[in-house]
Amino acid sequence: MIFSDEEVIMYSINNQASLIVDADALPHEGVGRSMVRLRIMALAEALRTTPVCIRLGPSLAACGYELIEAMHDIGLSVCADVHLQCRTREEMYMYGAFLEEVCPEMITVSCGNSIGSMRVLKQNLSHTSVLGVTVASMNGDELFQVYGSNAREVASVFADRVDIAGFDGYLCPQAEASVLYANRERMSRTREIAIPLLIVSDVRPGWYQETQGSTVGTTPEAALGVGATHIIVGKPIVQSSHPYDAVMRTLEEIQP
Repeated sequence: MIFSDEEVIMYSINNQASLIVDADALPHEGVGRSMVRLRIMALAEALRTTPVCIRLGPSLAACGYELIEAMHDIGLSVCADVHLQCRTREEMYMYGAFLEEVCPEMITVSCGNSIGSMRVLKQNLSHTSVLGVTVASMNGDELFQVYGSNAREVASVFADRVDIAGFDGYLCPQAEASVLYANRERMSRTREIAIPLLIVSDVRPGWYQETQGSTVGTTPEAALGVGATHIIVGKPIVQSSHPYDAVMRTLEEIQP
């Protein structure tokens, strides 16, 4: 099945957790693990009645997988952005077994893992959407040194790996999203599944850019324009004095 741009946008808007709030955009520097947990719990309580997903990354290393259960207790879904990278299939199997107990709604995995280990993880997570993560942290020179290709070419190769492993989608910056979107439509046709997820990170809502007097960053409109089903917003929401209001203003921007 081929999906039109309008269908993709409506999928995003109708998905309850199309907005992902990056809890690790809170200023954690100089604080202990207990304070990290308290800050994230306070944010979650403020967003209790909103239809958002909470992105947890380094905070999971500080607070453990119990933090996922704490978010669920409040009624929020979780994207465990841990970029899993394992040496063996056995290690990936163990991660899958541990994560299956807490059931995050999404989890990220490095596309640099072997196809075999990626498949092992996917098979062990029956209630979690597994997302491939690209190499956005590398600059052009680093990408060429390691992979002998530019960012778009590497993203395309990794998209094929995500497809072969049977993953549910990708998490990437907007710059790579157009390449991955083309692969996502192919996945939908060849695997006959629901639209795979395309999550665009580091999004800055228009209302935030206006208040800051800056146009730096990807807007929700731009992310949706390249096929995003979900967007990740951090600082504009979590460092706001009124995060609930910031969420509501951001949700208004992604309405048609």
